[in-house]
Amino acid sequence: MHLARNTRPTHTRPTHSRPASSAHTTSFASARATTLTALLGATLAIGSAASPALAHDPVTASTPTAGDVIAAVPELFSVITDQPLLDLNGVGAGFGLQVTDSAGLFYGDGCLSVDGPTLSMPATLGQAGQYTLTYQYVSSDGHTLSDRFTFRYEPPGATDAQVGLDAPPVCGQTALQNEPQNAPLATETETAEPAGAAEADGPNAALGVLIAIAVAVVVAPGLAALAWSRRRRTATAQQQVG
Repeated sequence: MHLARNTRPTHTRPTHSRPASSAHTTSFASARATTLTALLGATLAIGSAASPALAHDPVTASTPTAGDVIAAVPELFSVITDQPLLDLNGVGAGFGLQVTDSAGLFYGDGCLSVDGPTLSMPATLGQAGQYTLTYQYVSSDGHTLSDRFTFRYEPPGATDAQVGLDAPPVCGQTALQNEPQNAPLATETETAEPAGAAEADGPNAALGVLIAIAVAVVVAPGLAALAWSRRRRTATAQQQVG
């Protein structure tokens, strides 16, 4: 005899899976957000590093200008910035201005002037050719900046070229060394001739003095003896007459 079992039907819950396209979209969005965050961080870092440099005072003008060809020596070598320069002690500490030729010789007198946004130095140049102007200054935000550029000096004719220096010029000590290269040599010859004549006259003058002394020594006693003899004869004649 078989007994019938009361069995309940089993209901299986359907499994709801997320579509593959939705999972891919979520992954892409997450990767994009990560990339944007990284880019934003890098941008902020670059901006922070660049902001001090952007605050520096750039050079807006100079004499001569970079790549310039000049026919005459300017009164001053100079660079000009867009803000007043920072010269705290008033003696130009941290500032520099040098001009050199292709051989590395220095020109100018080394006397710097800092006036508002302008750094300058009295100018001199040698022979025609290429020169390099190197400068350094302290900007208004306290940063020290330096750079250099080249220019050419092409005078139209003969001119007084200055003697270049082996070392950077020192203010107050360069004028005696910085003489024209083509100064007339006749001046030196003319100056030397009187000196030579004076040397030649020296021995002759001394010899003349010695001769005069010798004559005086020899002649003076004779003259004295002659005068005494005359006086004696005159006295004897007067006694005979008397």
